[in-house]
This record gives sequence, C-alpha cells and structure tokens, in this order.
Amino acid sequence: MSDAQHGEVFYIRSKRWKRKERATAVQHLGAAIMLIATGWTHLTSHVAHHDSMVFALLPYAEIAAGATLIASNIVERVRHRRGHHSSIGWVEIAGALMTLIEAVARLYEPHTLALRIASFVPVPVLFILGLLHVRMQQRYYWKSDDDAFESRMRWSRAVRVAWPTIAGYRVEARQLELLRHDGSVQIVPLRDVDNRDEALQWLHDALGRRGVARAS
Repeated sequence: MSDAQHGEVFYIRSKRWKRKERATAVQHLGAAIMLIATGWTHLTSHVAHHDSMVFALLPYAEIAAGATLIASNIVERVRHRRGHHSSIGWVEIAGALMTLIEAVARLYEPHTLALRIASFVPVPVLFILGLLHVRMQQRYYWKSDDDAFESRMRWSRAVRVAWPTIAGYRVEARQLELLRHDGSVQIVPLRDVDNRDEALQWLHDALGRRGVARAS
C-alpha cells in the first residue's frame, strides 16, 4: 500500500479491534431481536391503535429497524469473508437508526425527562462512528517515508525511527526489534497484529529498499 504524499503505508488489522467488533455485533443482534419482539408485541396489542399517528407507526418502525440491523450484520460478515471492506460502517448506521426508534418509543412511555433525553445521545455517536469506520480501522499502521520508519500501534502516539540510525532489524515471536547503531533497540509489538504475514512481508520489502538488513 502507498500514499504518494506520505510515503508507503501498511495498515495493521488489530486483533483487539476485531474482538471488539465481534462483541459489538453480538450486542447489536441481541438488541435488534428484542426490538423486533417489542414491535411485534405492540403491533398485536391495543397499543398499535393509539390515537397518535407516530405512535401507531412505531411498531412497524421497530420491526424494520431491527431487521435492518440484522441484515447489515450479515452483509458485513459476508463482505469481510470475501475480502471486501465498505468505506462506511453500515452496522453502526443501522444501530443509530435502531437507537433512534427506541428513543422515540420512550417518548410515549412513562419515563423521566432525563432518561428520554439520554436515550437520544447515542444516536449521533453511532452515526459518526459509522461515517468514520474506515479511519477507525486504519488508525494502526506502519509507514516508510524518505526520513524514517513510523509505527503506530497505539491510538495515542506513533514511534518514528530515522533511517540513518537503523543498523538492522530482528523479528521475534511477539515483537519487531529495530537495532540502532548506538546499540539501543526500538521495540514494535506484534501480538496485536492480525495480518502478521502480510505485515512482515511488507516490512521486509520496505526495509530492504532502504538497505536495512535483517539481523541473524
């Protein structure tokens, strides 16, 4: 992978991020099933015949929102297995829609004003996360530019090592070691790298083009 402005970039797939996405998907599916069940209960009871048009349509909206979220999860999993990645997190967008329907439903239920307001708070958050889906996935990376090798394995900071200071490198089971001419070692963790084989191949090629040899 490359970026003409910032040099060659390889995006790291994080195991922690992958586990988090799976856990979020399970939570969303559970919430979707409950929302569909709630909508069906409202639809088959006297509540569906409420005088308010909005409240009368809520059961249909609840069922549709829950079904949309389940379908989005299935489509995303199929796309990931085929190696395709959407630029937008449709699961998060569907989750925002479902949360919005739940929040609207609470307006017609006996809840406090604070709870009703709080119910709407997650909606814009999920929507923004959906729009920033690609950026969130690409927050971990390795980069090779004209000046240095850069590694971002944490959200808070990146580590840069200037090419003239690197004498060689060594790959261990859990970490990459960049050996400096002054004898110090810069550690780059590998435990969280899900696409390890592809990452190491990119690393060998990138460092090799800079004349950095692998230490024995």
